[in-house]
Order: sequence, then C-alpha cells, then structure tokens
Amino acid sequence: MRANVAKGLVLFALAACSSSKSAAPDITGTLSIHGTDVSSKMQCKPGAAVHIFVDIVTPEGTLRFEDQKLSMNGEVLACDKLDRAWNGARRPDGTAYWRGTLAFDCAGEPGRVIGDLDLACGNITLEERAQLDRAKRELEEQKRRNAANPSGSAASGSAAGSN
Repeated sequence: MRANVAKGLVLFALAACSSSKSAAPDITGTLSIHGTDVSSKMQCKPGAAVHIFVDIVTPEGTLRFEDQKLSMNGEVLACDKLDRAWNGARRPDGTAYWRGTLAFDCAGEPGRVIGDLDLACGNITLEERAQLDRAKRELEEQKRRNAANPSGSAASGSAAGSN
C-alpha cells in the first residue's frame, strides 16, 4: 500500500510540474504585415529543399526565409534591411530544424513587412542544440581569426546549414 501511495505522489508531482512548466516559445519578437501586428499569431515551421528554410505562418500569409531571401506567399520581397544569423540542419528522417534571428524591413505585394524575430523551430533536441552552439562558437572563432589576419588566406568557415 505504501508503495502505491508513494507511486501516486510521484505521478502527481510529475503531472503538476509538467503542467506548471510552460514550454519556451519557438518564436518570439515582433512582426507587422502592412501595418497589422501579427506577433501573437505566429508559428514557425522549418523545412528542407535545396537549402534549409523556415516558414513563419501568420493569418496574413506565410513568410519564408530561404537561400538568403525573404518571401511572402511565394513572392520574393525587396528588403531595405535583412539581417540574419542562423543555423539549422536536415535530420536523417527528412525533418529539419532551424534556429536564429531575422531582422528585416521589406516591401512586396502585401505591403510593408517589418520584423525582429528570434526563432527556434522544429523541436530542437538537446543534442542538436549543443551541435548548433558548437557550430556557432566555431564560426565566431573563425571570424576572429580572419579579423586578426586580414591579409591571410581567403578560406572562410561557415556554420553547418547556414546561408
């Protein structure tokens, strides 16, 4: 009987902890499409074609960052600003994950699209997060070495999967 009570208390505690913990959002920041703030209605979905990409799905349509370009509902946007820092990969099962930041001010068919986003999409595992962190550190170190030796070789490093 004691074992059953203890087991029940453990299960209750686990349920309480899991319900009180809120998962970190996969997308934070601001996004405005033609003057409409859609920041609270965004979802991100990574994918893989020739390159890893990320879709930001909103009620106003789908914004995609792929191959160093931003598009809205399939139309490439003209951007006055498109700052990005990201990394991602394709898993053996064909799914993808994407983590990074996008800051942009663009125009196209929907009007002005302005955003400053921080994304972690695709249910990134702890192991994948560690790989992304390692790749980011390696890229930063390579940039430091290149800055310290500007007349050095033309070789450059890049984080896995980044554009």
